[in-house]
Amino acid sequence: TRLWYLFGSCSNELGRYFNDETFYNQAIDKFQYGLSLNQSDPLLWYGLALAHFSIGELVHDPIMVEKAARFCSRALEFGGQIIPQFWNDWGVALMKLAEMKDDKSYVEAAIEKFEQAIQRQTEGLDGDVDPEWLYNYGCALDFMGDFTEDPLYYEKAVQTLAKVLQIDPHYGNARYNLAMALSHLG
Repeated sequence: TRLWYLFGSCSNELGRYFNDETFYNQAIDKFQYGLSLNQSDPLLWYGLALAHFSIGELVHDPIMVEKAARFCSRALEFGGQIIPQFWNDWGVALMKLAEMKDDKSYVEAAIEKFEQAIQRQTEGLDGDVDPEWLYNYGCALDFMGDFTEDPLYYEKAVQTLAKVLQIDPHYGNARYNLAMALSHLG
C-alpha cells in the first residue's frame, strides 16, 4: 500500500503544481485503490483527505472539504496522529469549512488541531515550531475573536502572529494578519 500512497502523493503534487483537478482525481483513485488493499493505512486516508481538500479549495466546494475533514478523522482512527503535519492540515481544512459555512464550531475544532500540531512539533524538535503552523493558529484565534468578540482571542492572536515574525521577519502574510488582529483588538 505504500506504493499506492506514493503514487497518489505524486498525483497530488502534480495537481498542486498545475492547479488541475484532473490530477487530484487521479490521486483519489490511487488512494482508494490502496485502501481497497488495506483499509487501516492512515497515510492513504491522509492522502485522500489532502486530495479532497485541494479539490474543494480549487472549485470552492464545501462538500469536498467536509469529506477531507472526515478522512482526517479516519486517518486518526488508524494512527495518523503521529505526523505533526497531519494536525496542521486538518486544522486548515476546518478553517476553510468555517469560512465557507460561517460556522464557529469549525474554528474551535481547528484551534484544537493547530494546538496539537504545535505541541507535537515542539516535543520532537527542541522547541522549534514551523512558522506556518503558528501563522495558521494565529489566524484561527483572530477568526474566533470575530465570532465571539472576546478580546482574549485577539490578544492571543497578536502574541502568536508576533512570534511568527520573530521567527521569520519576512513573513508578509503574518505581518498583514498581525495588523488585522491588532485592528480587531483595537
